Formats: sequence, C-alpha cells, structure tokens
Amino acid sequence: MDHEAKDFIRQRIEHDLAQGVLPAGVVTRFPPEPNGYLHIGHAKSICLNFGVAQEYGGSTFLRFDDTNPSKESDEFVQSIQADVAWLGFTWSTLTHASDYFEELYKFATDLINDGKAYVDSSSAQEIREQRGTLTEPGQNSPFRDRSVAENLDLFERMRAGEFADGEHVLRAKIDMSSPNINMRDPVLYRIRHVHHQRTGDKWCIYPMYDFTHCISDALEGITHSLCTLEFADHRPLYDWVLDNSNVNFHPPQIEFSRLGLEYTVMSKRLLHRLVEEKLVDGWDDPRMPTIAGLRRRGVTPAAIRDFCARVGVTKVDNRVEMNLLEFCIRKDLEDSARRGMGVLKPLKVTLTNWTGGDEILPGKWHGKDESLGERDMPFSGELYIEQDDFAIEPPKKWKRLSPGEMVRLRYGYIIRCDEHVCDDAGEVVELKCTYFPDSRSGSDTSGLKPKGVVHWVSAAHAVPVEIRSYNRLFRVPDPSATSFLEDINPDSLEILQGFVEPAIVAHEDTHFQFERQGYFCKDSKLPGVTIMEVSPRDGLQNEDALITTEQKLRLIDYALDAGCKRIEVTSFVHPERVPQMADAEAVCAGLPQRGDVTYTGLILNERGYERLRATQRLNEAGLVVPATDVFGLRNQGLDVADALTMAKKVISHGANNGFPVQVTIAVAFGCPFSGDVQAQAVVDIAQALAEAAPVEIALADTIGVAVPMQVFDLFSALRERLGPDMPLRAHFHDTRNTGIANAFAALQAGVNTLDASIGGIGGCPFAPNASGNVATEDLVYMLNRSGVAHGVDLEKLIQGAQWLGPALNKTLPSSLLKAGNFPASDGAE
Repeated sequence: MDHEAKDFIRQRIEHDLAQGVLPAGVVTRFPPEPNGYLHIGHAKSICLNFGVAQEYGGSTFLRFDDTNPSKESDEFVQSIQADVAWLGFTWSTLTHASDYFEELYKFATDLINDGKAYVDSSSAQEIREQRGTLTEPGQNSPFRDRSVAENLDLFERMRAGEFADGEHVLRAKIDMSSPNINMRDPVLYRIRHVHHQRTGDKWCIYPMYDFTHCISDALEGITHSLCTLEFADHRPLYDWVLDNSNVNFHPPQIEFSRLGLEYTVMSKRLLHRLVEEKLVDGWDDPRMPTIAGLRRRGVTPAAIRDFCARVGVTKVDNRVEMNLLEFCIRKDLEDSARRGMGVLKPLKVTLTNWTGGDEILPGKWHGKDESLGERDMPFSGELYIEQDDFAIEPPKKWKRLSPGEMVRLRYGYIIRCDEHVCDDAGEVVELKCTYFPDSRSGSDTSGLKPKGVVHWVSAAHAVPVEIRSYNRLFRVPDPSATSFLEDINPDSLEILQGFVEPAIVAHEDTHFQFERQGYFCKDSKLPGVTIMEVSPRDGLQNEDALITTEQKLRLIDYALDAGCKRIEVTSFVHPERVPQMADAEAVCAGLPQRGDVTYTGLILNERGYERLRATQRLNEAGLVVPATDVFGLRNQGLDVADALTMAKKVISHGANNGFPVQVTIAVAFGCPFSGDVQAQAVVDIAQALAEAAPVEIALADTIGVAVPMQVFDLFSALRERLGPDMPLRAHFHDTRNTGIANAFAALQAGVNTLDASIGGIGGCPFAPNASGNVATEDLVYMLNRSGVAHGVDLEKLIQGAQWLGPALNKTLPSSLLKAGNFPASDGAE
C-alpha cells in the first residue's frame, strides 16, 4: 500500500516513527468497559488498534475500564477476552483500570494539593444547573473555594466510607466559563457503595472515565490513544489532566469515525433493552450485532476483519450498508464452506419402482476444491425434497418437478412424477415417482434430458434438525433510538423442522452451504447436555472375565477425573443372573464421596431398591421398565403392567424417603423377541410413569436398532406428551453404527442427558451381536465439534479408554480411540 492510500492514523504513525519520537515502538490499547458484550462497532476499534500495532511491530494492551461497578461483571470481562481472541488478536498485556486505583487516588490528591481539584457537596441536580448550557456560561460551585486542607480531609473521608452515595464528588477546578462544557469543572471521583467485581469492597469511591483513561494511557506508555469521534470534545480534558499530573509520558489522543450499520442498533443501552425485555434470545442471539451473536450466526473472524478493512478509517461518521457485511461473509464462506444437502420444508417422495435396499452415492464436498474430497450419500426408495420444488400447475420456464415431468436428483438419478397425494386440506403430502436406473450421475446412459436438478435426502438416513432462518432484526435501515422497539421486524426468525444428510452431522466442520439454499452453521449454543457415564455397570456387565472391585473403582476414578458428574456405578440384581455385579456393595463402599457427583445404581424391583438404599453411598436409583411383555418377562419376570405397578411403588418409596428414582424404558425402539415397538405404546408407558413423578424418564435402544428419524420422532412425541419440565435421557447402543447420529437427533428433540460408556464397552445379554454402548469419547468429540456444552474432558476420557483396553485384554470399539482426537488439543467444552 502506498503512502497516499493509507488512512490518516497510519500516516501519523509513520510520521512519528520517521521523526524518532517512538523509541519503544508503537503501543496501542483497546479499553472496553465490561458492562456488556462487544458489538461489530467494537470490532472496528479492535482491528484498528491491534492491526496498526502488528503492522508496525508494536504491541497492544487489552485494558478493562472497570470504574463503574454497578454495571460491570466478570461475565462481560470473560466474553470480551473471548471475542478479541476469536477475532484473531493477541494482547501483549492484560490490565484493568482497577489495577491503578491507588495511583489514581494519589494523582487526584496531588491535584487537590495543587489547588486544581476540590470536593463539591452540591447535589447532582445542582451540579447540572451550575454547568450552564452551550450558549450560557456555568456558575461556580459554592464549595469551589474550599481550602486544600478541607478538600484533603473530605476526600480521605470519602475513601473511608463515611459518606453516602452522591453526598460529595471530587471535581477538577478548570474554567466554568469555557465554551467546552467538558472543561467546566468536570467530576473526577464519585461515591459508589457497590461491590466491585475485582476489588470487592476495598473501594467506595471510583474515578470517572475522563480522569482514568488518560492517566492509564500514560502509565502504560500508549503511543497513540485511538478513540471514536464522540471523544473529540473530551480531548482538551484528556490533555489538561495529563498536563497537570506528574506523569512521564503524554500520549496523543486521535479520533476516528465510529462504525454504524444499517438495520441494527449499536448503543449498549438499547442492546441491554433488547436483552432485558426478552426481544432477543440473549446477547449472543444471531440477530444481534454483538460479536457473540455474529459468531453464533456463523460469521467468521476473517469476514469481520475483511469488513472492517473495507469500511476503512475516516473522520466522518457514517452508516454502512448491511449488504457490505453480507458480501464479506459470503466471500469467505464461498471458499471455505463444504457443500451438503438439507431439506428445510420436506415433501416425501416414494420411488414406486425401487427394488429395495440402500445405495451409496458419492458427492463432492466442494465443486471447486477437489482437495476436500467426497462424502457418502445414502440413497433409498423414500426421499425428501423441498415442498417448493414441486408445483401442480407450474409457471412458465419451471425447471423443477411437476406432474408427468422429470428432474435429476443431485448426484443421483432422474425421476419422473407420476402421482401426487394430497391430505384433506388439499396440501400435497407425497409424490409417487418412477426412477430410471440407468440415469445415475456419472454413468448416465438413459438419454433422458430433464430440465432441472433438485436436492434431496434419504428419508431412512436423514437426520432431523431444527433450522433457524434469520432475517434482519429491524424493518428500517436506521432504527430510531426513541421508538426503535416499533421498528423491530416481527419476521426476523423462522423456525423450521427439516432434515440434513448424515455426513453433515458426522463431519467436524461447523459451516456448510446447503446446495440451492444458502449458508448454515451448527448452532454453537445447542442446549447443554449431561453425560451419564455407564461403563462401570452397563459397560462391564457382559464381560466374560471377572473384573475386580479395584479395577471398577479405578474406571470410576477415570470418569471422575474427566469431569463426569453422573455415573452409573453398579446394579443390584441377583449375582447368579449377572455375576459381574456381585460386588455391588463393595463398589459402593469404595466410592469417593463427592458432593458434585450423582452416583446411580440400577434396580429391577423393590428388593434391589432396598439393597441400594442400604449402602447409603448412592444418590439415585435407576429403575427399568420394559416396553414389551416378552422382554420384561425374560429380563425381570414382569410384564409391562406388572412392571408399571412395581415402578410406581418404588417411585413412591423414593418420594417418601426423599430419594430420587429415575426410570428407563428398555427396548423402546425395538425388541429382540417381538421386533418393532410401536411408538404410541412407549409414549403411553412413559405417561403412566410420569404420573408417579420420577425424577427422569429415559428411553433405551437396548439392542441398537434405532435410526435418527425414529429417535427424533419418538422423543419429540414424548416431550409433547410429558411437557417441557420432565427431564429426558437417551441410551443408545452403536450396534449398527447409528449411535452418534441418534444421540444428535435426541438432542434436537429436547433430551437433557445422554448415556455413554468409556471405550464403547457394554451390551445387552439378549443382543449377542451388539457392539456396545456409544463410546463416551466419540460422543464428547461430536458434542465438542457441535458446540454443545457438557463439561467433560476429552483427553482424559481417552486416557481412561487407553487404560481400559489392556485391563479387559481386548480392543475397544471406540472410533476416536483408533483415529485420535482432532485437533489434538481439544479438551473440555
């Protein structure tokens, strides 16, 4: 970049460097107040301050202006640090204005001694009236001529806490007739009996920003104090404080234009109102202009940096078009986002001549970047396409599906619509189509020439997802500060229930372009989930070699060390039925007692409940109720009706004893003896259990036959029947390699807790070919990469699995144990 093309700030820095007045190099600072989340306007300041320091080999301080404790919190401190780091910048030093409270107090005392500051006992209203107006000079305070001794005494007593809030302030003695109102004896200190998030109750007087930041700049050796234009009128005060304080360095304050953006607001006060009045879903709502909101929406750091660079640095405030930000976002994602297929408004397609079975089709991850490779796309006789891709009476030049017409399925076959099925309301609910076997993409010999291409997903394999489609938060480009609530766009969020191909869920990437749709990202704020570690019980119960009590306790220690807060440690069943659990009482006796961990034991009946309670070491009982009579009779000698009666008694005992009892419905997705299980039967069983008020209801895919759509539908039905307050848990086996996708589908349906087993060990005695439970490390990897909070450390889980394999003398099913973590440093989320 040549000199003429550089902005005025960079020109000033280069001039200073050329003059040799910066012996220590360029030093800048970003000084946010921790009273809210940063927004994209702050991003411009971050990019400027950190950017110029990087360009000229300098350094940048991240300094928190924490001088107003009533509005500040550690939550905001942490979020600001996260935002700066996420944008790609590293501060040389992290400081707080509160680090300098003692020095600031001394500088204020020096001003009093020099006759340049005084304690004013006027009320806030009186001080406002004394200041005058833009056209009229101010009036001296009646306390302006207090003696130095009296001012020092009062100021010291202010610090000691002798006075109430607002009783006194410390003011600079400058010029009440100055044309700049900021110079009319501004307040330097005020009394606030408020707990400070860093200094606690040590201070009850706090310096004002205009006094604090200039001295902080000087103490830190800031060479260029870059501020937005609203501080231009404050520059004379900035200079006055430094000129009249005993500081060794006087930084120049340089102002630049602040960033305004169309269709949003930047004022923290207005953003606070949006959050507090619940007009948005928190500070990180994807419609918010906060960095956290943009990040959650899927905007990348590179796109924001590019946007700030294109906006540039000027001395004129302006409102930037939203189109520019959207251009920068698309430009970045066009190159980086993998392609995939998602159906937002599904319409079922049945291929009437499909002969059965599944087929795998290859699909490119990116049409222009061959290095990203391909993904496997399952294809079957039942598909979903977009509702908008079919029209009974199509308009001219229609290139999608209509009666009697053909389209190509992306990466797949050509199909022809033979029949459409409508519901009672006349809405199309299904298409019956013919597919042409010789028309497969890449090897088409059919000679057919369809007019268009549509995207699709296989109904049997698609993963159900909630899709949030966002629009602009405000209807007008420049929302009014006085009536901005009236300008809110009521259609800024549309929630859809759609489907995506399984490769999207399974892949570690978070950003995707849904072909023919747009860019989407996995929500980084999916509801947090609890992991129930079941390896000590369900994982070990089928092991042929007897595992010692000490080994079981060591396995539990690994789970505890990884951060697992809920662990199923054993079962209380007859030792002849499950010999591996014969040492249940001994295991319980050896448990480390932790107030932050819930230890659970499995029971099948009232006798098991009494044994569990007698240990006095567990926090919860886990009861099993079958979904089918035949399984219940073989597993615990009870049919469904008798098991429900027993369960209600045990839950009642628990309520009387103040002891939590949760219930798992076994074989909820399929029974090894009777086959498919009707979803309605499972929901009815859960409803009957809910009437007894257990602390939680779980559904178990005991033999590993469930698929994601089935999981989503059943848990959604359960949530609808039981309401939002009943905690739900899911237990999956990975027998048919669907465990992780099933877990994700369960999350989408509102499940609170997921069962998993270190190493993927476990199984059901009635499913001899089962490969085990979902591996905890595989589950945590998926949760980490999907942005779901869980609190478990992945690396420590892997260490536990690495110990467990040799201990059991077997190769564990865990996929992550074989493939390794990615990236290698991933840990707890």
